Amino acid sequence: MTAFLFHEKRNYILPLPADIVEGITLFRNIPPPLQFPPPYFQHGYNDYAIKLSELLISMWTRVWDPCMGNSIGDPTICFIVLSCIQHDNSWAQAKDITPILARMLYILRAVFLYNIHFNSASACVRERHSAIKTWVDSDQDSTFHSVCSLQQLASSVAYIQMSLPQVYWNNAENSEFTWDGSKISLELFQEFSQDLLRRVQKIFMEKVFLGVKWRISGHISDSLTNTRPGYSFMNDPRNDQQIDRRAFLNAIMDSPNLRDEFFTGLSADGTPIFNKVRAKDWLRDYSKALLYLMTGGHVLAGSPSRGTELTGIQLRNTPHQPRGVYSIGSRIVTIARYSKKSSKTGRDTLIPHALDAISQEIVKVVVFRTHPFAQHLVRVLFPDRDDILSLWSNHLYVNFDCLFTTDNISHILQEVSQEKMGISLGVRSYRHLSVFIRRAHCSTMKTIFGLRDEEDPGALQAGHSLATEERLYGVSAGYLGQLPENMVEPYIRASTQWQTFLKIPEGGKNFDIFQDLQLQKTVSNVQVTPSGSATDTEHFKESTNTVHVNAGKRRKVEKDRFVLVDPGQRRKVEKNITSFCTKFRV
Repeated sequence: MTAFLFHEKRNYILPLPADIVEGITLFRNIPPPLQFPPPYFQHGYNDYAIKLSELLISMWTRVWDPCMGNSIGDPTICFIVLSCIQHDNSWAQAKDITPILARMLYILRAVFLYNIHFNSASACVRERHSAIKTWVDSDQDSTFHSVCSLQQLASSVAYIQMSLPQVYWNNAENSEFTWDGSKISLELFQEFSQDLLRRVQKIFMEKVFLGVKWRISGHISDSLTNTRPGYSFMNDPRNDQQIDRRAFLNAIMDSPNLRDEFFTGLSADGTPIFNKVRAKDWLRDYSKALLYLMTGGHVLAGSPSRGTELTGIQLRNTPHQPRGVYSIGSRIVTIARYSKKSSKTGRDTLIPHALDAISQEIVKVVVFRTHPFAQHLVRVLFPDRDDILSLWSNHLYVNFDCLFTTDNISHILQEVSQEKMGISLGVRSYRHLSVFIRRAHCSTMKTIFGLRDEEDPGALQAGHSLATEERLYGVSAGYLGQLPENMVEPYIRASTQWQTFLKIPEGGKNFDIFQDLQLQKTVSNVQVTPSGSATDTEHFKESTNTVHVNAGKRRKVEKDRFVLVDPGQRRKVEKNITSFCTKFRV
């Protein structure tokens, strides 16, 4: 929207009032910040964001009339109209226009809300609200009213628009289907899902675990009803057998090769000096691995969630939102929070998805081993960025210094689906295809719940009713609230049935995530005891046939790098590391 305002229009005529033109000129002269928008709400807004907000407010709190050369007048509506023109100069279909209108409506509400709470022009919040309310009234001629009307119109047209199905079965056995003209067998779809899981497994083995066979065993205690801010099973005192925030750092220190990669020497006070280049590389590799893990959860954990429900999953409770990762029995379960109906019901709908066996074992290592190490690296790399540290402390899936987006998930899905099936599936298209396949091959899922014929657990797990699914998905229940105990297990069984159909290891079973890999050369014989005790260091004896991730590509480090040979020197460094870790709460 801002780019549309600032760029030259060439032959397109967009007359603007003098005050809007002045605001655009002023905004152009302000240097943009290094990170925009601000990384988190409490971070505050600089002059760049404030001027942008003032410019948008001035555009959205006035009546626009058509003028000579432009029959629309309102620049926001002009932008929406131009966004509906496709690359071949044809108009987009109504179903493709509704996302554009939904995003614009969200932006309007967000800017208005910011102006009410942070505009310094008036000291009284009520006065600012009264001034804005006039322009968000459904009966007022305004930009907000125009966008709302267009959204309702586009939604109505999209619902009633008749079209042939995008996907259909080619035989009575439902073993082959056609998607958008491409013929695909059911086995190929299963291979696509299995290949995605193998990629998740491979990237963690090669890029994240650094040649160590991490295993988190034993029962994980979790208080499912504990909503205290900060609580998670990752810090539950009953899980002291699994908790060891220094385990990953100790593994690096006990391996000469890894120690040379991650440290360049000792400071004057004996504190180890991190190789920041290697630390950043590992953190980026870890972020990419988390993206694959999140995409795997989208495909393999039952009916797919929406992208925004996945990217915001939290590891621990915060004052504003409960966590989204739970240990239920022998399963690791992620809870998608469906917020589309929150304005009507007053709260989000909770939708459990049980992870497959491989993903759940990886998530255990992520929670108890790699995430604590990532938080430590963030303190070293970004000592003044509490916002980045907060992301790694509270969220399961983090993209280096921000959260992932739905487009990130779509990119991985498109890459794998194109390679394995010859079709490009994003989050939205995969959601349609999975519903289509589940309806034919996992229809017995409704007997798991004991629901009526018009209800279906797979549909509920996808966040909509069966009626909504039959009207919108795979062609082209009620409110859950606090889930009762007799509803959690059926959701888990629904995920298990989907994993059985895909022929991947079901969650809830002990599974060696290092087996059946084509990467045995890169996996060392180093073992980590699950106890997390001090005796763990005995298990970090480096195998002579260990091949590390960066073997053959080791970076040159400074000449003062250290090799701990002398026992006295080793004890001194271990003491310094202990105080260093304590200082930074590792």
